[in-house]
Amino acid sequence: MRSLKPNHKRALFSTLFLMEKLAEEMEELFNTQRSTPTRELVIDLTDEKRKSLLENINILKEEIKHLMQKYELNKQQLSESNFVNARKTKAWEMLHNSKSKSLNAFGKFPEDLVDEYDGDINRLLDMVNNL
Repeated sequence: MRSLKPNHKRALFSTLFLMEKLAEEMEELFNTQRSTPTRELVIDLTDEKRKSLLENINILKEEIKHLMQKYELNKQQLSESNFVNARKTKAWEMLHNSKSKSLNAFGKFPEDLVDEYDGDINRLLDMVNNL
């Protein structure tokens, strides 16, 4: 079998990586069944449907594993510290983009809320910095 070129390998790896991530998110939803501060989980699937979906997710993950081997794709090395630092950086960026000054792009931010609102965002920034 001919091998894929490096740029094609990277493109396929990126797709498989994202497919795996989506599958993991669905699997986590079905295995934890919990609500969070920002969302309320509505349980609207039967146990039978949930079981079927989990089985299909496992089949999908096995196929991803097969394609990784077939096309000689290498697993990505994931350092815990790099992962945490990358997520902290992303959180920091999102929070800074949520400050009142940035939100003026969506219309004038209420002046009477600026100090309190930015204080709330700054508290979240401090929490992220403490991670």
